[in-house]
Amino acid sequence: MTGGRGGRAIHQSKLDKYGLPKEVPEAGASLESTTTTPDCPPPEAGSIMLQDIMPWEAIQGIHTSLEIRIDSVSTEVSLLRTGLRNMATRVKDMEGSATALRGHTKTLQTQVGEL
Repeated sequence: MTGGRGGRAIHQSKLDKYGLPKEVPEAGASLESTTTTPDCPPPEAGSIMLQDIMPWEAIQGIHTSLEIRIDSVSTEVSLLRTGLRNMATRVKDMEGSATALRGHTKTLQTQVGEL
């Protein structure tokens, strides 16, 4: 067996080490119906797919781990956005306070000048 790019041979011992489950999906099949990408090109002729060298259960485990990580990152991004909105609100409040202070300073300068 050879890989599609670089012609690197995958030894049978490596395939045996990972074992192939009886129900291995066809090359190019999606993990779930929600992950299908119809505009993906078909695999190159002679290329080795991940399910050709790794047990399908391991691929599903990796997929689940990635989904959990994506959810975690998505949550972090949401928290960062909320934090940025809060900071922007505080900056606007500070700008308003600074404007008010400048106004009070001018009023005090005027009053001191009149004394």
